[in-house]
Amino acid sequence: MSREATVASHFETILRGFEHVQENLLFHRVGAAQTDLHTTVSEPLEALQALLAEAADDESAGLYRELREPVELLRDARDAFLRRDRDFTLSFFAMRRSFSRAVPLLYRLRRRLPSLTPYWFEASALARAEALETEQPGSEPVGLVAKERCAEHAEYALYVPESYTADRQWPLILCLHGGHGREDEYLWTWMRTAKSHAQFVLSAKSLDLTWAFGNPEADFGSVLSMLDDVAARYAIDRSRILLTGLSDGGTFTYLLGLRHAERFAALAPIAAAGFHPMIDMLLHEGAGKDRPIHIVHGVHDAIFPVATARVTHQLLERIGYAVTYRELPDWGHAYPYSIHENIVFPWYNAQIGE
Repeated sequence: MSREATVASHFETILRGFEHVQENLLFHRVGAAQTDLHTTVSEPLEALQALLAEAADDESAGLYRELREPVELLRDARDAFLRRDRDFTLSFFAMRRSFSRAVPLLYRLRRRLPSLTPYWFEASALARAEALETEQPGSEPVGLVAKERCAEHAEYALYVPESYTADRQWPLILCLHGGHGREDEYLWTWMRTAKSHAQFVLSAKSLDLTWAFGNPEADFGSVLSMLDDVAARYAIDRSRILLTGLSDGGTFTYLLGLRHAERFAALAPIAAAGFHPMIDMLLHEGAGKDRPIHIVHGVHDAIFPVATARVTHQLLERIGYAVTYRELPDWGHAYPYSIHENIVFPWYNAQIGE
């Protein structure tokens, strides 16, 4: 195996290890999650450091120098997650931030590290990877795009398929982070699926630390302004926009998606509370009744107990909404990487006839 392939293999093990722990974390089993992460990523992290040191005088030394920063960030992420001398929530968010800084650095180096390609794509899309990566002439940027906060909207992160051309319309996934989340972090829970299926992803940031449940109109305006901004620059198919979110973002998916149902093809709230006075009012009005809804919830959710999702599902079904409910027996309240890939996106694809 070449040095490049060995380096890529270690990175893939580490990245998938972090994803696995973030998705399968149960708050009553934090110690097990810490052990799992340490067991999975520590050895390849040490091996990577040794390989990068050996390559200092290699003809590809430039690449290996650039890989040192993501390695250090991944070490920081591991060390933060393993700390036992402070509140675990702080450790988790510190891990999440370092991990989410490392991944885009590696993404920008992906063409120089081709053996890592299987990490960026679903297995079924690998045969089309070259075509999906082939950039076409155009004036608008493709790949990762960051937009700063302005008077009209908060920050947002955007993924534009590298194969984008303006001669056809493209579907878009609008995703909303959970409480204390960030747009540039939550984007990565959708990236592999979006890249594999040539979907835009607009990951929106809330105006405050979480979505404005007390004054939802403020965040409504911000998110819809982001959507309009993207649609003004790119050829977006406004009839194929999925609205989805996690935790507080899932609850806000109900609010925004029912209040402005004409803007979305389907709604997918994940690990959401499901109850808010405005939601009750909108349901009484029959708002969004013609939009399919897919609820995903974990039996072990310690933030929003699964009973709330069951009641929401039963209510929506009873009053005539087109609702699908998926209850995950082993899941808690965590990041939905494979849930997006294996549950939400296939369901959404079926709704829009792809």
